[in-house]
Amino acid sequence: MFSGENQIEAIIANAAHYGVAMLLLFGILKILLLALSVKSGFLGGPIFPILFSCTMIALALNLVFPVCLSPYWLFASRHPRSL
Repeated sequence: MFSGENQIEAIIANAAHYGVAMLLLFGILKILLLALSVKSGFLGGPIFPILFSCTMIALALNLVFPVCLSPYWLFASRHPRSL
């Protein structure tokens, strides 16, 4: 079981190729495997596995709701452009 920091870039580049279900599976499975490894005494840290899981879940949500989660949509009304 690896942390996943090397695989994040490749998956971000081809998120649509994996699909929503697979991305959610990656994210949830990584959290479950992290919990199992911590309970069994694994000495590694949780930071990169949690980052991997959050990235997979965010990519899946972005595929389902592409406009709602874009940074421009979130901040467009709060920061008007000055001419």
